[in-house]
Amino acid sequence: MKKNLLLGLLINFQTTFSQNSIKFDSIVLNYNYSTLALKKDISETLKIIRVDNSFHLSNKKIDSTLINNLWIELNTKKDNFTYDYFLLKKLKVKKYKIKKSINFYSQIVHSQNKKMSQDLKNELIIDITNLKDFSEFIEFEKPKKESIYGSLDGRKSILICFYYEGEKTFFKFEDYHRCGQPFYIGEKLIKNKLVNLDVNQVILDILPSKSKFGKEFNYQNVMDKYIDWYILRAIEKNFPTE
Repeated sequence: MKKNLLLGLLINFQTTFSQNSIKFDSIVLNYNYSTLALKKDISETLKIIRVDNSFHLSNKKIDSTLINNLWIELNTKKDNFTYDYFLLKKLKVKKYKIKKSINFYSQIVHSQNKKMSQDLKNELIIDITNLKDFSEFIEFEKPKKESIYGSLDGRKSILICFYYEGEKTFFKFEDYHRCGQPFYIGEKLIKNKLVNLDVNQVILDILPSKSKFGKEFNYQNVMDKYIDWYILRAIEKNFPTE
């Protein structure tokens, strides 16, 4: 049933694309995050509705081309979680985040009666700023084909649902890699898993910059994870476990 619906929606989409008429009634983007430490959930639900042949989010008109592209990219496997892809985005690490992470991990090292020298801290800042071994990090971080990942912290749910004539097609997103990748068409199963970082760009183009949902798809999140990865690797090298 779900596969038939998905195929039917895709055929409808392809047929109407050239006619500039989309056959979705609405699109709901839902974000929910909770941990034991929080007294209440952090959530956001955004609803894009169709009015005649145009789409609107909170009374703001959304370019129909973006809606077209979102559907296309969500149904396209590109396996583009690569070093070259991130280089093309011209992303940079922020020095204040590097220093913040170094301070955090230096306290952990200090709790083990050890100390990170200022020379090591300076070296880390230079190396990370210059994206040293970034290609190795991306290879390490790249979603594995036969793996399903859990949540990094607490419980997080990230969903996009397309509604059409009372039926829905939904997509579930991971948060382990901090960028909503990989994702699943329907249930969280290996056979339903896709990787396509172009989805992120479309979502960022559609949603307001302060959206909690949109922030989950920010490419900069991967750079922040790279900072932690590089520092932790340096700690393991300089302070081996006895």
